[in-house]
Amino acid sequence: MNLPSSDLLRSRLTVDQKRRIAYARLRFRRPLAALRDVPDFMVIGAQRSGTSSLYRYLAGHPDGRPSVRKETEYFTRSYGEGPAWYRSHFTLRRGGRSFEATPDYLFHPLAPARVATDLPDCRLVVLLREPAARARSHWQHMTRIGFEHLSFVDALAAEPERTFDDLARLEAGEEVVQGPLLRYSYQARGDYAEQLDRWLSVFDRDRLLLIRSEDLFRDPAATLDRVERFVGLTPWLPESFANWSVPTLEDDRGNDLGAHERLALEQLRHGYRDGNRRLAELTGEPEWWT
Repeated sequence: MNLPSSDLLRSRLTVDQKRRIAYARLRFRRPLAALRDVPDFMVIGAQRSGTSSLYRYLAGHPDGRPSVRKETEYFTRSYGEGPAWYRSHFTLRRGGRSFEATPDYLFHPLAPARVATDLPDCRLVVLLREPAARARSHWQHMTRIGFEHLSFVDALAAEPERTFDDLARLEAGEEVVQGPLLRYSYQARGDYAEQLDRWLSVFDRDRLLLIRSEDLFRDPAATLDRVERFVGLTPWLPESFANWSVPTLEDDRGNDLGAHERLALEQLRHGYRDGNRRLAELTGEPEWWT
Protein backbone atom coordinates (compact mmCIF):
# COMPACT_ATOMS: atom_id res chain seq x y z
CA MET A 1 0.00 0.00 0.00
CA ASN A 2 1.40 3.42 -1.02
CA LEU A 3 0.96 5.84 1.87
CA PRO A 4 0.58 9.64 1.49
CA SER A 5 3.69 11.49 2.68
CA SER A 6 2.02 12.61 5.94
CA ASP A 7 1.02 9.03 6.75
CA LEU A 8 4.47 7.75 5.84
CA LEU A 9 6.08 10.25 8.20
CA ARG A 10 3.65 9.37 10.97
CA SER A 11 4.34 5.65 10.54
CA ARG A 12 7.98 6.29 11.45
CA LEU A 13 7.19 7.95 14.78
CA THR A 14 7.14 6.08 18.08
CA VAL A 15 3.93 5.77 20.08
CA ASP A 16 5.27 8.29 22.61
CA GLN A 17 6.22 10.78 19.89
CA LYS A 18 2.76 10.54 18.32
CA ARG A 19 1.11 11.14 21.70
CA ARG A 20 3.26 14.21 22.47
CA ILE A 21 2.47 15.75 19.06
CA ALA A 22 -1.24 15.08 19.51
CA TYR A 23 -1.31 16.68 22.95
CA ALA A 24 0.51 19.75 21.63
CA ARG A 25 -2.11 20.18 18.90
CA LEU A 26 -4.90 19.96 21.46
CA ARG A 27 -3.53 22.88 23.46
CA PHE A 28 -4.00 25.17 20.45
CA ARG A 29 -7.55 23.89 19.84
CA ARG A 30 -8.78 24.09 23.42
CA PRO A 31 -9.75 27.82 23.54
CA LEU A 32 -12.65 27.10 21.16
CA ALA A 33 -13.64 23.84 22.84
CA ALA A 34 -17.14 25.05 23.75
CA LEU A 35 -17.88 25.62 20.05
CA ARG A 36 -16.80 22.15 18.99
CA ASP A 37 -18.91 19.07 18.38
CA VAL A 38 -19.08 15.97 20.52
CA PRO A 39 -19.40 12.62 18.77
CA ASP A 40 -22.66 11.56 17.18
CA PHE A 41 -21.24 8.05 17.05
CA MET A 42 -18.12 6.12 18.05
CA VAL A 43 -16.33 2.98 16.92
CA ILE A 44 -15.57 1.36 20.28
CA GLY A 45 -13.64 -1.78 19.33
CA ALA A 46 -12.42 -4.35 19.26
CA GLN A 47 -8.69 -3.74 19.05
CA ARG A 48 -7.02 -5.31 15.99
CA SER A 49 -10.39 -5.85 14.30
CA GLY A 50 -10.31 -3.35 11.43
CA THR A 51 -11.15 -0.16 13.32
CA SER A 52 -8.39 1.83 11.59
CA SER A 53 -9.73 0.95 8.16
CA LEU A 54 -13.32 1.73 9.10
CA TYR A 55 -12.25 5.05 10.64
CA ARG A 56 -10.45 6.00 7.42
CA TYR A 57 -13.42 5.09 5.25
CA LEU A 58 -15.82 7.12 7.39
CA ALA A 59 -13.38 10.03 7.55
CA GLY A 60 -13.51 10.22 3.74
CA HIS A 61 -17.28 10.65 3.72
CA PRO A 62 -18.28 14.21 2.67
CA ASP A 63 -20.35 14.53 5.85
CA GLY A 64 -17.98 12.63 8.14
CA ARG A 65 -16.35 14.74 10.86
CA PRO A 66 -13.54 12.62 12.35
CA SER A 67 -11.61 13.41 15.50
CA VAL A 68 -8.19 14.96 14.91
CA ARG A 69 -6.63 11.64 15.85
CA LYS A 70 -8.35 8.30 15.58
CA GLU A 71 -8.07 7.24 19.23
CA THR A 72 -8.84 10.03 21.70
CA GLU A 73 -8.68 7.48 24.58
CA TYR A 74 -10.78 9.91 26.61
CA PHE A 75 -13.14 7.45 28.30
CA THR A 76 -10.26 5.14 29.25
CA ARG A 77 -6.87 6.78 29.79
CA SER A 78 -7.69 10.52 29.75
CA TYR A 79 -11.05 10.95 31.46
CA GLY A 80 -9.46 13.15 34.12
CA GLU A 81 -8.56 15.74 31.46
CA GLY A 82 -12.19 16.88 31.38
CA PRO A 83 -14.81 17.72 28.73
CA ALA A 84 -13.00 20.73 27.22
CA TRP A 85 -9.97 18.56 26.51
CA TYR A 86 -12.21 15.99 24.84
CA ARG A 87 -14.05 18.54 22.70
CA SER A 88 -10.69 19.83 21.48
CA HIS A 89 -10.43 16.66 19.38
CA PHE A 90 -13.39 17.61 17.20
CA THR A 91 -14.37 20.15 14.54
CA LEU A 92 -16.25 23.38 15.07
CA ARG A 93 -19.96 22.83 14.68
CA ARG A 94 -20.81 22.82 10.98
CA GLY A 95 -23.13 19.92 10.32
CA GLY A 96 -22.30 16.38 9.34
CA ARG A 97 -21.71 13.53 11.77
CA SER A 98 -18.88 13.78 14.27
CA PHE A 99 -17.09 10.61 15.42
CA GLU A 100 -14.00 8.97 16.87
CA ALA A 101 -12.68 5.41 17.10
CA THR A 102 -10.98 4.12 20.26
CA PRO A 103 -10.93 0.30 20.38
CA ASP A 104 -9.98 0.26 24.07
CA TYR A 105 -13.49 1.46 24.91
CA LEU A 106 -15.08 -1.94 24.37
CA PHE A 107 -12.69 -3.64 26.76
CA HIS A 108 -12.26 -1.07 29.53
CA PRO A 109 -14.77 -1.75 32.36
CA LEU A 110 -15.23 1.93 33.26
CA ALA A 111 -15.90 3.18 29.72
CA PRO A 112 -19.57 2.16 29.31
CA ALA A 113 -20.88 4.11 32.31
CA ARG A 114 -18.76 7.14 31.39
CA VAL A 115 -20.02 7.21 27.81
CA ALA A 116 -23.63 6.69 28.93
CA THR A 117 -23.32 9.64 31.32
CA ASP A 118 -21.58 12.06 28.95
CA LEU A 119 -22.96 10.97 25.54
CA PRO A 120 -26.31 9.23 26.19
CA ASP A 121 -27.51 9.71 22.59
CA CYS A 122 -24.32 8.43 20.96
CA ARG A 123 -24.52 5.50 18.56
CA LEU A 124 -21.91 2.77 18.94
CA VAL A 125 -20.28 0.66 16.23
CA VAL A 126 -18.57 -2.55 17.37
CA LEU A 127 -16.23 -4.55 15.13
CA LEU A 128 -15.63 -8.09 16.39
CA ARG A 129 -12.98 -10.37 14.94
CA GLU A 130 -12.57 -14.10 15.50
CA PRO A 131 -11.04 -13.87 18.99
CA ALA A 132 -8.06 -16.20 18.58
CA ALA A 133 -6.94 -14.42 15.40
CA ARG A 134 -7.48 -11.10 17.19
CA ALA A 135 -5.25 -12.24 20.09
CA ARG A 136 -2.45 -13.25 17.76
CA SER A 137 -2.68 -9.94 15.89
CA HIS A 138 -2.64 -8.07 19.21
CA TRP A 139 0.55 -9.88 20.25
CA GLN A 140 2.13 -9.11 16.90
CA HIS A 141 1.22 -5.43 17.24
CA MET A 142 2.69 -5.16 20.76
CA THR A 143 5.86 -6.88 19.52
CA ARG A 144 6.20 -4.53 16.57
CA ILE A 145 5.89 -1.34 18.65
CA GLY A 146 8.33 -2.57 21.26
CA PHE A 147 6.15 -3.43 24.28
CA GLU A 148 6.32 -7.20 23.90
CA HIS A 149 9.46 -9.33 24.04
CA LEU A 150 7.96 -12.74 24.80
CA SER A 151 6.94 -15.33 22.24
CA PHE A 152 3.24 -15.75 21.49
CA VAL A 153 3.04 -18.89 23.63
CA ASP A 154 4.93 -17.34 26.56
CA ALA A 155 2.91 -14.13 26.36
CA LEU A 156 -0.36 -16.05 26.65
CA ALA A 157 0.97 -17.97 29.62
CA ALA A 158 2.16 -14.76 31.31
CA GLU A 159 -1.07 -12.81 30.78
CA PRO A 160 -2.83 -13.67 34.09
CA GLU A 161 0.16 -12.68 36.21
CA ARG A 162 0.93 -9.59 34.13
CA THR A 163 -2.60 -8.19 34.34
CA PHE A 164 -3.52 -9.26 37.89
CA ASP A 165 -2.47 -6.03 39.64
CA ASP A 166 -4.27 -3.79 37.15
CA LEU A 167 -7.47 -5.81 37.46
CA ALA A 168 -7.26 -5.57 41.24
CA ARG A 169 -6.84 -1.79 40.99
CA LEU A 170 -9.90 -1.47 38.77
CA GLU A 171 -11.99 -3.60 41.11
CA ALA A 172 -10.90 -1.32 43.95
CA GLY A 173 -12.13 1.72 42.02
CA GLU A 174 -8.70 3.02 41.01
CA GLU A 175 -7.74 4.25 37.55
CA VAL A 176 -5.58 2.23 35.17
CA VAL A 177 -4.01 4.72 32.76
CA GLN A 178 -1.37 2.85 30.79
CA GLY A 179 -0.52 -0.50 32.23
CA PRO A 180 -0.14 -4.19 31.49
CA LEU A 181 -3.91 -4.72 31.36
CA LEU A 182 -4.20 -2.53 28.29
CA ARG A 183 -1.08 -3.90 26.61
CA TYR A 184 -1.04 -7.61 27.39
CA SER A 185 -4.73 -8.58 27.56
CA TYR A 186 -4.43 -10.84 24.52
CA GLN A 187 -6.87 -13.51 25.63
CA ALA A 188 -9.13 -11.38 27.83
CA ARG A 189 -10.08 -9.01 25.02
CA GLY A 190 -11.68 -11.91 23.16
CA ASP A 191 -14.31 -12.39 25.87
CA TYR A 192 -16.76 -10.28 23.89
CA ALA A 193 -19.92 -11.37 25.70
CA GLU A 194 -18.63 -10.12 29.04
CA GLN A 195 -17.61 -6.78 27.54
CA LEU A 196 -20.83 -6.23 25.61
CA ASP A 197 -22.88 -7.14 28.66
CA ARG A 198 -21.45 -4.06 30.37
CA TRP A 199 -22.37 -1.84 27.43
CA LEU A 200 -25.86 -3.30 27.13
CA SER A 201 -26.48 -2.62 30.81
CA VAL A 202 -26.35 1.14 30.06
CA PHE A 203 -27.33 1.35 26.36
CA ASP A 204 -30.34 -0.11 24.54
CA ARG A 205 -29.48 -2.85 22.05
CA ASP A 206 -30.59 -0.69 19.11
CA ARG A 207 -27.84 1.84 19.93
CA LEU A 208 -25.15 -0.73 19.10
CA LEU A 209 -24.31 -1.99 15.63
CA LEU A 210 -22.30 -5.21 15.72
CA ILE A 211 -20.17 -5.92 12.68
CA ARG A 212 -18.16 -9.06 12.11
CA SER A 213 -14.66 -7.97 11.09
CA GLU A 214 -14.43 -10.76 8.55
CA ASP A 215 -17.41 -9.17 6.75
CA LEU A 216 -15.61 -5.83 6.61
CA PHE A 217 -12.49 -7.53 5.24
CA ARG A 218 -14.45 -9.55 2.67
CA ASP A 219 -17.03 -6.98 1.51
CA PRO A 220 -16.09 -3.48 2.70
CA ALA A 221 -18.61 -1.74 0.42
CA ALA A 222 -21.65 -3.55 1.84
CA THR A 223 -20.34 -3.26 5.39
CA LEU A 224 -19.65 0.46 5.08
CA ASP A 225 -23.18 0.93 3.73
CA ARG A 226 -24.59 -0.75 6.87
CA VAL A 227 -22.52 1.49 9.11
CA GLU A 228 -23.45 4.67 7.24
CA ARG A 229 -27.16 3.95 7.48
CA PHE A 230 -26.87 3.15 11.18
CA VAL A 231 -25.01 6.36 12.10
CA GLY A 232 -27.10 8.65 9.90
CA LEU A 233 -24.75 9.23 6.96
CA THR A 234 -25.99 9.12 3.38
CA PRO A 235 -24.70 6.12 1.40
CA TRP A 236 -21.27 6.86 -0.09
CA LEU A 237 -18.30 4.80 -1.19
CA PRO A 238 -14.61 5.72 -1.45
CA GLU A 239 -12.76 5.24 -4.72
CA SER A 240 -10.93 2.27 -3.20
CA PHE A 241 -10.87 0.31 0.04
CA ALA A 242 -7.27 0.41 1.19
CA ASN A 243 -6.30 -1.79 4.12
CA TRP A 244 -5.08 0.55 6.85
CA SER A 245 -4.12 -2.25 9.21
CA VAL A 246 -0.43 -2.69 10.02
CA PRO A 247 0.71 -5.30 9.23
CA THR A 248 -1.57 -6.45 6.45
CA LEU A 249 -4.18 -9.07 7.18
CA GLU A 250 -2.17 -11.68 5.32
CA ASP A 251 0.75 -11.12 7.69
CA ASP A 252 -1.15 -11.81 10.91
CA ARG A 253 -3.24 -14.85 10.07
CA GLY A 254 -0.70 -17.16 11.67
CA ASN A 255 0.77 -18.75 8.56
CA ASP A 256 4.28 -18.17 9.92
CA LEU A 257 3.68 -19.88 13.30
CA GLY A 258 5.55 -22.97 14.40
CA ALA A 259 3.98 -26.12 15.85
CA HIS A 260 3.79 -24.82 19.44
CA GLU A 261 2.25 -21.54 18.35
CA ARG A 262 -0.31 -23.27 16.15
CA LEU A 263 -1.30 -25.49 19.06
CA ALA A 264 -1.69 -22.44 21.30
CA LEU A 265 -3.91 -20.81 18.68
CA GLU A 266 -6.12 -23.90 18.42
CA GLN A 267 -6.39 -24.11 22.20
CA LEU A 268 -7.47 -20.48 22.26
CA ARG A 269 -10.17 -21.15 19.67
CA HIS A 270 -11.45 -24.08 21.69
CA GLY A 271 -11.48 -21.99 24.86
CA TYR A 272 -13.57 -19.27 23.21
CA ARG A 273 -16.39 -21.58 22.11
CA ASP A 274 -18.61 -21.10 25.16
CA GLY A 275 -18.05 -17.35 25.05
CA ASN A 276 -18.97 -17.23 21.37
CA ARG A 277 -22.23 -19.00 22.16
CA ARG A 278 -22.95 -16.54 24.99
CA LEU A 279 -22.25 -13.68 22.60
CA ALA A 280 -24.90 -14.97 20.18
CA GLU A 281 -27.42 -15.37 23.01
CA LEU A 282 -26.71 -11.91 24.39
CA THR A 283 -26.87 -10.00 21.12
CA GLY A 284 -29.36 -11.97 19.07
CA GLU A 285 -26.77 -12.40 16.33
CA PRO A 286 -25.88 -15.76 14.77
CA GLU A 287 -22.99 -17.68 16.31
CA TRP A 288 -20.24 -16.20 14.19
CA TRP A 289 -17.33 -18.51 15.07
CA THR A 290 -17.59 -22.18 16.01
